[in-house]
Amino acid sequence: MRNLVAMLLFGLLLGAFANPLHGTGDERDIIVLTNGKKLRGRIVAETKETLELQVGSVRRSIPRSSVASFTSVGQSLGEILDDFASRGDETVEMLLELALECDKTSLPEMRDLFLYRTLLIDPENEAAHEKLGHRQTQGKWVALLGSHVVPWEDQDRMRSEWGRAWELSSEHATTRCNAGLRITTDSLLEVEYLYHTMRRLYGADLGFSDLLERLEIQIHADRRSFPSRGSHAGAYFDNKEAVLYTYVEGEKPHQLLRVGTVGILYLLFEKAARSRGKFPVWVKESWADHMDTILVRERAGRPTLQLDRKSDDLFRVVASARNPFSITRILNFEEADYLASSQQDLKYGQGYVLFHYLMHQDAYRAKFFEYLRKATEGQGQSSTFNRIFKSDLEAIERGHLQYAR
Repeated sequence: MRNLVAMLLFGLLLGAFANPLHGTGDERDIIVLTNGKKLRGRIVAETKETLELQVGSVRRSIPRSSVASFTSVGQSLGEILDDFASRGDETVEMLLELALECDKTSLPEMRDLFLYRTLLIDPENEAAHEKLGHRQTQGKWVALLGSHVVPWEDQDRMRSEWGRAWELSSEHATTRCNAGLRITTDSLLEVEYLYHTMRRLYGADLGFSDLLERLEIQIHADRRSFPSRGSHAGAYFDNKEAVLYTYVEGEKPHQLLRVGTVGILYLLFEKAARSRGKFPVWVKESWADHMDTILVRERAGRPTLQLDRKSDDLFRVVASARNPFSITRILNFEEADYLASSQQDLKYGQGYVLFHYLMHQDAYRAKFFEYLRKATEGQGQSSTFNRIFKSDLEAIERGHLQYAR
């Protein structure tokens, strides 16, 4: 038994050395310059004019005019996720093919997710077990659970205890989950789709950097073991711990994509750059409702983008409001305002309607993105909004309420 444990640990160590985690030594991306020179590092941001390359602790801005070609794990991951989303029902062949593609493009955590999903379909699949470092003994596949060797067929049952919960990662997230392997892998893939969609829709305009720190997620099997936050009963992101807490409801994690958006925005624009100022709370909460609305969970693990979709429930709240908030009040909402029970629905609803209105009105969209760019730089105060929309404030005050009706 000791030899078997040693073999399993050795296999895990080999994988760790072959596939380093995020860090200053990450050189998985390659930029080929027009003069033939190759630069290695991580492409952490792409704009229409430049590529931002992280090399160790140094970030270099490379003009696109001097770039002949480039390959990046972010680009490869996006292509793999799009490929997965376009396929039909999951099959062993499809999942192994995607796992192989992840291997080729230096995405080890993503590879393992597809291998685990292979085992959900075919628990005896030799190729998946071997690539995950599992071993066969006495005719059964076994894997480590902590420091113990446990038959694969018993893993899900034993990991239903929080102290033994599944702990898996994707490229941009890591999760602890005692609700089973299916929900664990579903959740990580859905968060990857969320982040991929945010970068694709808004990355070039806002200069999103890549997440070099994974979003930490804790998924409890039910609300009994869920660490609720005061009177707030739903899922939430804890800024101090930088952890997303949620629980399973109706065979899926409660508000995973909504609160995942809050966590991603925090990691991108607050934790990574505290000295630049606080990201506007109303933008964070409204953006979260927007992403939760346009990413529809028709298939577990593969949300579908419906860009024109809006939240009818939140629109109705605003349309029926007798005393809506002023824009000035919305711009100055704090975390405590959203947690307070008084007019909570209207706070979420009116912020979302204003966000949606400015995002979708041709007359305001460019200015709104200018405001969002300032917000990502820590300058999202109401004074910035008022300066950018100076001549439009009265029209926006009336217009966003009419928009809700």
